[in-house]
Amino acid sequence: MQLNITAMASRDYSIEETIRIYLPAPWLVAKLGLKLVDGRRAVYANQNGDTLFKDPSISEDGPSAALINKKLFIEMLEKEKLSAVWIIAGEKGGYGQKDQDFVGRRVHSSVYQLNKIGNVELVKEKFELELGKK
Repeated sequence: MQLNITAMASRDYSIEETIRIYLPAPWLVAKLGLKLVDGRRAVYANQNGDTLFKDPSISEDGPSAALINKKLFIEMLEKEKLSAVWIIAGEKGGYGQKDQDFVGRRVHSSVYQLNKIGNVELVKEKFELELGKK
């Protein structure tokens, strides 16, 4: 789950850019027994104090990202009879100078999942090409 905070939306004029923070979804917090470590970083730990989820961009340079302990995440998925799935889709269109000058577009989608040994594998991929009228 990504949380976006903008200066305009929050009327907080002390920030000039959007702040992006990845947080674990509430169901994941419950299933893994996560607690926020402190209010300064997006770090969540279990009851033993082991860090299981974090967004390092709060305290380190780099992009915002949701990082989770892979071993415990996979164990929880197996226990709950769930699967991790990623769906990636996109479209690229080509247009001329006028709206009616449609050249074509390419649409793609891919589905990935974790396999039994915990590696990401491609399940299905689809590409479509649509050409404009001449």
